[in-house]
Amino acid sequence: MGRRALLLFQDYSETREGRMPVALVEHFGTPVLARWVLTLRNLGFTSFAVVAQREVVDAVKALLGGNLGVEVECFLLGEEHRTDAELLVEADFLVEPGALKRFVEGGYAQGL
Repeated sequence: MGRRALLLFQDYSETREGRMPVALVEHFGTPVLARWVLTLRNLGFTSFAVVAQREVVDAVKALLGGNLGVEVECFLLGEEHRTDAELLVEADFLVEPGALKRFVEGGYAQGL
């Protein structure tokens, strides 16, 4: 089994389209959720647990599709869930790939 990460999305953001979960906010055409998955996939993570609002859980399949080569499991925010993830990310912000790479590959992520 490959590396597994848990992505936790809780916050909302005001956009031109109205209030929406941060996970669905697009940055240069790519939702924050997809950016996290792509960045972590490039660091060797192949399995993800996404804990988020109903809107995000409903959109995960459409956003990520089957073409990323990763396994994704979804849980509703506030419901009990169990996962064997080695990395927990409170993901309500835009990921910076270089900084995340240094964090994951450095000693900071040991023992998670």
